[in-house]
Amino acid sequence: MARGKSRRSLESIADANTEEMLQGHADMINTALARSAEAILDAGRRLILAKHELPHGHWERLFQGHPDAVKRPVPFGVRTAQRLMAVAEHPVLSKTTHASLLPPRWDTLYQLTAVPDITLERAIAAGAIHPGMTRREVAVLREMPEEKPPRPDAELVAPMNQELRLRATIYLLEEALDEVDKAVEAKTIDPAEAIRYYTGIAEMATEAAGLAVKIQVNAQRQAGRLLAEVER
Repeated sequence: MARGKSRRSLESIADANTEEMLQGHADMINTALARSAEAILDAGRRLILAKHELPHGHWERLFQGHPDAVKRPVPFGVRTAQRLMAVAEHPVLSKTTHASLLPPRWDTLYQLTAVPDITLERAIAAGAIHPGMTRREVAVLREMPEEKPPRPDAELVAPMNQELRLRATIYLLEEALDEVDKAVEAKTIDPAEAIRYYTGIAEMATEAAGLAVKIQVNAQRQAGRLLAEVER
């Protein structure tokens, strides 16, 4: 009889320890969910740690909506948690040196995991990835064909970064122009406001044209340099 009571006592202690561990992980993850990319990455890392440390079958209890969730659950479900973990494990996005350059939204960060690593590295170097980045800008990167890593030559990498910015700018200008055109046609925008939009798009297009000329000059210079090396 005493042996049975002892076993039940040990089981109760184990259950209490598991509950305390569960709530501890939930509290740390909730604290990490601040509005910054670094905090989002930290939350993802804590989710990974919790999955490794908690007994089998208990990790799901961390989340809101679970029938046996902890008292203060994490305010999302398993699917969102898996996406945060994917961001935290990403070889490019998880670099601490990149944290201040990333958008502070977990859904935007998760979309970036679908972009090839080399494209991400180039986009970060070019300033095409930034805290104010939108999902539309991510779509530009995702649509770009995967390329081989560039040669470790700064003079060759610079034009590639400029090209990336130019492609993103052109895509966004085309989208903006199309939206204004539709609004004008549907008469859902004031003419004066439409004029302001059109003027702004034209100014940005002029800047993009200037960037295109720089890319052309850089490309011609590099071609000339390589041609001279071949002819030696």
